[in-house]
Formats: sequence, C-alpha cells, structure tokens
Amino acid sequence: MLRAEQSQLKLKLAELQNQLRDEEHKQKKMEGELDLISLKIEKEESKLYSGTIANPKELSSIQGEIKSLKKQKDEHETELLEELDVVDGAKENLEEIKAHLASNSEKLSALEAEFNKLFAEIEEEVAELRKNRENILPAIPPDVLELYERLREDKQGVAVAELKDGVCWGCRMELPAEEVDKILHSDELWQCDNCKRILIR
Repeated sequence: MLRAEQSQLKLKLAELQNQLRDEEHKQKKMEGELDLISLKIEKEESKLYSGTIANPKELSSIQGEIKSLKKQKDEHETELLEELDVVDGAKENLEEIKAHLASNSEKLSALEAEFNKLFAEIEEEVAELRKNRENILPAIPPDVLELYERLREDKQGVAVAELKDGVCWGCRMELPAEEVDKILHSDELWQCDNCKRILIR
C-alpha cells in the first residue's frame, strides 16, 4: 500500500516539477516583456520632455504612444501578478508532495526495519526447530517416521492434528466417543479415521 502510494507520489512530483518549470519560464518571459515596455516608456518620455520636439502633432503622437504603453504595462503587471500566484501555488503543492514523500519514506524504513527484525527472529527460531528435529529423529521408530513423512506430503505439510474435545483439529470431524476414550487411555499411535492424520492428545 505504502509502496504503491510512494510510486504515485513520485509521478505526481515529476508532473509538478515540470509544471513549475513551465510556469517559471512563462513568468520570466512576462517579466522580460514588461521590462521592454518600461524601456519603451522611458524612451518615449525622454523624447517628450527633451524639448527637441516642437511639432504639436508629433508631441500628441508621442503622448498617445506613452498612454498606450502604460496601459499595456498595467495589463502585463496584472497578468504577471496572476502568474506569480500560479507559481507560488505550484511551489506549495511541490513542497506538500515532498513532505508526504519524506513521511512515507520514514514509515517504509520503519516497516522494513521491523520486517527484517521479525524475519531474523523467525529464521533463528526455524534453525532452532531444525536442530531439535535432528536431535529427536533418531528416537522415532522408522515406520512411524515413514508414516509421518508420507502424511506430511499428502496433507500439505500437516501430518499431525490435535484431538480436542473429541474433535480432530486436522479435519474438524468429531470422532465416536468410544474411539476417543480408547485414544485417551492408550499409548499407541492413533490416526483420524477421516483425514488419517496422526492424532496427539
């Protein structure tokens, strides 16, 4: 679950990084256009106030150009402010995804550490059980051992079942009371009539 979520977050992160890159490129382009308009305004105002132009028609034309450029500048500034909001929003989303990824990474690391610890404990326990088994095997009669191995192969690894309250816990079948009584008062090896597993009391 966490790994799947982590993969999705990484995809989302890459998508947001590309989006932010595009928006920042757009922002720089708009800033460049705004700088050009500002330079044009300065140039036209310099002409207007230089005192070198006496022609009223030309002066009026320059004033009209300055007015038009200032209107463009206002529009570009508004668009740039909106774009800055988009860039800021993209940055916030990016930071949220990064924080989520970091949090998930910590959880995954903790789970992996716990898994490795449990796995090591299980391996140690299995090794101990194998050692005990090797020590016990010589004491088991060959015919009983052969029966056990055959049943273990036939019964998906479960050759022995507990007899509890007259029920075989291998197949969950209730045994006749008379048979249960014999099993409980005998030292012989008994098998369930239904599943044939070796019964232990």
